[in-house]
Amino acid sequence: MSTFSRHTRLSALLLCGTSLFVTTHSWAQQANTDVAASETGMEEDSGSVEQIVVTGSRIRRSSLDSPAPIAVVGAEAIRATGQTEIANVVNELPGLAITQTDQTSNLAGNAGINALDLRGLGTQRTLVLVDSRRRVPAIPGTSAVDISTIPSSLVERVEIVTGGASALYGADAVAGVANFILKKDFEGIDAGGQYSNSTRGDLDEYSFDFLAGKNFADGRGNVTVYGFYETSPNTVSGEDRPWTAGGYPIYSRSSTSEPYTIQDGVRNVNNSRYAHVILGGKLYTFTDEGVLRAPQLGPGGFVNRGEVDLSDPASIGTLLTDGGEYGGRYDAYYLTVPSDRLSTRLAVNYEFDKALKLSISGEYSHNKAEAAYAPLTAFGTDTIPADSPFITDEMRAANGGAIDAPVNFSRRFDELGTARNRYDRKLYQLVTSLEGDFSLFNHDWNYSSYYSYGRSRQKEMSVNGTAMNRFYDAIDSTSDAAGNAICRSTLTDPSNGCVALNPFKPLTQEMIDYIQYDAGPAISTLTQHVVSGYVSGGLFDLPGGAVQLVLGAEYRKERNDIGVAPELDPTNPAFDPTIGSTATPLVGGYSVKEVFGELHIPISLGCAFRRDALD
Repeated sequence: MSTFSRHTRLSALLLCGTSLFVTTHSWAQQANTDVAASETGMEEDSGSVEQIVVTGSRIRRSSLDSPAPIAVVGAEAIRATGQTEIANVVNELPGLAITQTDQTSNLAGNAGINALDLRGLGTQRTLVLVDSRRRVPAIPGTSAVDISTIPSSLVERVEIVTGGASALYGADAVAGVANFILKKDFEGIDAGGQYSNSTRGDLDEYSFDFLAGKNFADGRGNVTVYGFYETSPNTVSGEDRPWTAGGYPIYSRSSTSEPYTIQDGVRNVNNSRYAHVILGGKLYTFTDEGVLRAPQLGPGGFVNRGEVDLSDPASIGTLLTDGGEYGGRYDAYYLTVPSDRLSTRLAVNYEFDKALKLSISGEYSHNKAEAAYAPLTAFGTDTIPADSPFITDEMRAANGGAIDAPVNFSRRFDELGTARNRYDRKLYQLVTSLEGDFSLFNHDWNYSSYYSYGRSRQKEMSVNGTAMNRFYDAIDSTSDAAGNAICRSTLTDPSNGCVALNPFKPLTQEMIDYIQYDAGPAISTLTQHVVSGYVSGGLFDLPGGAVQLVLGAEYRKERNDIGVAPELDPTNPAFDPTIGSTATPLVGGYSVKEVFGELHIPISLGCAFRRDALD
């Protein structure tokens, strides 16, 4: 038999008996797809499954083929983790990047939010659905959904689509889609409590959840009530863990001709409660009494890659060491934010008949959280003027004579205390849906429609902030006619209340009160309206099966009112220009009208041949 004949036979065998399914999607800008995929590998008898709606398609199918890759986490797998928050379960999936959780949101902003970030493309590119319906964002002005508000004990499964989602759902699903399918017919009572802490004896966490459901009208109706409360009152900061207290890694090199390498355990000299200065080509720090002393560097001394040049006083901001009296970069930063969460949900489902099924659900969530940051830090670019009364004779002697140029200094002002942002969020969502099955063209058809109203409100307050304009006025010090230390600005405006600041000693309470401020609440709200519906079913039969069609439409309207603290708003009577920051409220909205369609054409390819013809 020739090589040509063998190849011909192989090609024929591959083609014969093969079914090719072609699915075409059109007109879908941000189609909110009805998702209810099977839990592959979790069914006792996959052969008993007759119709499945696959994530990424509204078409019911008698097989498990899907137009997009899907990861599914079922209720049993969720329960086996022992987690009370669904966010902690989903974030373990490999397709998700480290994103906003209680252990990351301090630095990311919006502390206390648990948001998904598929493929690391950002929370704004990950679409979150609940029962295939859009979830109202938790942060006004963004599309980030707080999945910690989703009732974990009511979740039947979670379906994650990471490929081709933007073609179906639009630009907010470039990274993918997470769809949380909730139980519809739960009956009984399920209640529990949980306490946990870290192996270091901190990070106490208490949680309680309650789920009760009842079927009625011979199983055609169901009512479900859910409640959840969790509190994490403890705080853990960078100095409480060795991997952050012991410095941090940097990516550095000695010269442009050498490759970058990781340098670990690095500490900046500005991470000290004592001021540091360079005088006469030497690094000095101070005692609490303002007396010069030698700094206590780490065992490696200066660990900068490349030459350390102490002839330039401004280089103080670049000096690195590997221990000594210096704190870590993330001291005072929360490694996990304290939070309180309350979620409640009431849902009613009722099937009037096969063609009319009504569902109504209402949810309320309340979240409180706090973020913390290091106190004001001077990184070496801030200066005291040459005529400042806080420059001592000892400093001039160390400099080798008169000081006729501003003196650069670095330090962290621990006296100011930890700067904090406090968040108080409330979320409401009401969803009403109608769906059913009917016959058309001698084929099975189904429809689904819903209306959703959601509102989220966030109140943010800043505590222990530093008014930078006042700070710069305070360090620009000079002497009055009597030799008293004053702010230079006081010479022209004696009534400005400025308090001259001595950075070489611990700050007095008067200095602290002058440069510190608390900002009033910044209140932001988001409202969302969504009306969506589609109809799906078979048109006619082909040898490979029925040609199926989906047609639908969706209307979505959102409005954002982004508030700012009164002290930062120039249009507000409470505006304080001495803080040094300004912000104005933002009001905006948009509406989207879209239609979408999907066509599923099964094409059967078959052939018959004689063995002797190929031989």
